[in-house]
Formats: sequence, structure tokens, C-alpha cells
Amino acid sequence: MEVFPVGELIESGEAALRDDPDVLLQYGRSPGYRPLREWLGEQYGVGPEQVLIGNSSLEIQAFISQTVLRRGERAFVEWP
Repeated sequence: MEVFPVGELIESGEAALRDDPDVLLQYGRSPGYRPLREWLGEQYGVGPEQVLIGNSSLEIQAFISQTVLRRGERAFVEWP
């Protein structure tokens, strides 16, 4: 049983790199690849501006902490 559609992931990655290399290969902060955010937003009934994509849960946690927490505030997180 295939857990991930590997072939489709490869095809979509190749297509995205072919169509938008300047966007995908950028440096700096980004809420994620806009076409993917639009598609995910459609799936969940929200706009793309409400979708944040990251490389991992740790990166998403950092984005949220930097946006929501003020200097001196604390947050509890799991460890390690």
C-alpha cells in the first residue's frame, strides 16, 4: 500500500520548479507557495492569506511565536 503518491509528488514538484523557479528558490521568509496555499484554502474554505506553509512543525511554531508573542511573554512547548 502506497502511503504517499510519490509519482504525483515528483510530477508536481517538477512542474512547480519549471513554472515558478524564481518564487520557489527565493531566500527569506514566505508564507509558502501561493498556488499551494490557494489550493489548500479551497479545500478548507479559507483564503490563501489564512494558509501558512512551512518546512516543519518547528518552523511553523517559530513563525507563530514571532507573530503572536510579545517580548517577555512565554510559551510552553514540548521538549525535545
